[in-house]
Amino acid sequence: MTAAEMVVGSVWVVAALTALVVVVRRGFLGRRAFIAAPPRAVGLVLLDLVVAFLLFLIGSTIHDLVTRRFLAPGSTGPLEAGGSAGVVQLYQAVLGQVLGQLPVVVYLGWRAKGRRHGWKILGLAPRSIDRDVPAGVLGFLVALPLVMGTMVLVVAVCRWLGWVVPQYGHELLVTLSRSESGWVTLGLIASAVLVAPVLEEAVFRGLVQTVLLETFGASWRWRIVTFSAATFALVHTGQAWQSLPGLWVLGMVLGWLYERTGSLLPGVIVHGAFNAWNVAIVLWLSSSS
Repeated sequence: MTAAEMVVGSVWVVAALTALVVVVRRGFLGRRAFIAAPPRAVGLVLLDLVVAFLLFLIGSTIHDLVTRRFLAPGSTGPLEAGGSAGVVQLYQAVLGQVLGQLPVVVYLGWRAKGRRHGWKILGLAPRSIDRDVPAGVLGFLVALPLVMGTMVLVVAVCRWLGWVVPQYGHELLVTLSRSESGWVTLGLIASAVLVAPVLEEAVFRGLVQTVLLETFGASWRWRIVTFSAATFALVHTGQAWQSLPGLWVLGMVLGWLYERTGSLLPGVIVHGAFNAWNVAIVLWLSSSS
């Protein structure tokens, strides 16, 4: 580790500790954190999770079939026709979102529509722009140092124990750093910064947390947020377990915001801004290398 890396890492750790002290002293992590949280009853049950999982499974299966038929090396798709890895990754990202996540979100919206003001109760429609946008901005300012500081500490502990610390990153970000096409770069950025936050917040917070809240009750809010955050982290880790703690912290912030405000918009803002931060770092590093 270079001196510059040590300085940057130390700054992130100090910032994370500062953010943690602030949220603790403001009572955001206490038992009464959700005492004023809006109710969220739209009639979702555990069966809805099963249906959503089946929709995701069917969509993922179709995605895999399409990928092997048209996008894999040796196929008749864009890669064989001379398309770059960035083009293939963009097609895969869009297909994954359209086939895997979008049907779940459409199903969630259909279930919420059956209740009066169901979309607003569920948070699919903003409850208050004047409140939700500032909450999202403040949430990002808290989440960023907490996540980055956590990742720095995990890497430091791994190195202290003598464990190998691989260079890990989302496959889309890796492809983005190597993209030589302007439209592919814009497509990948839109997928990561705009589309993914909306779809994933609707799935992990809107669906998972609401089903669990309606099943187990408001007294389980912290456990529900913790479970949702763990699921969110596991889905995103791939092979790099070192990213688990940081992603779990991000998931906790996103889940807390949803329970506190009853709206998905603050979490979408935090999620999108965090992805934009990672995209900006990747583009900056690739341009300076």
